[in-house]
Amino acid sequence: APQPLHFAPEHGGVLCAGCRSSTADAFPMAPGVLDRLRETIESPVREAPRTGDLLEGVLRVVRAHVLAHAPGNSRAAVKLSSRSRRPA
Repeated sequence: APQPLHFAPEHGGVLCAGCRSSTADAFPMAPGVLDRLRETIESPVREAPRTGDLLEGVLRVVRAHVLAHAPGNSRAAVKLSSRSRRPA
């Protein structure tokens, strides 16, 4: 059986089981959530499933990503300000 994947909001992506220990915010993704996310991204929004067994897992990933990177989020603001600094 394949190893479970984990989503790391601060890193903005999916990690394998071996890499998940590199961050404290990674959480396991249910089987099929990554495929459902891909389908959702590749399809018009109006075709996105609104129900189903994977809906909660998809919503958890999307919410965590938005919260980690949204403007106004203190952690996101620190990241953005450190990226915008350039040597004089």
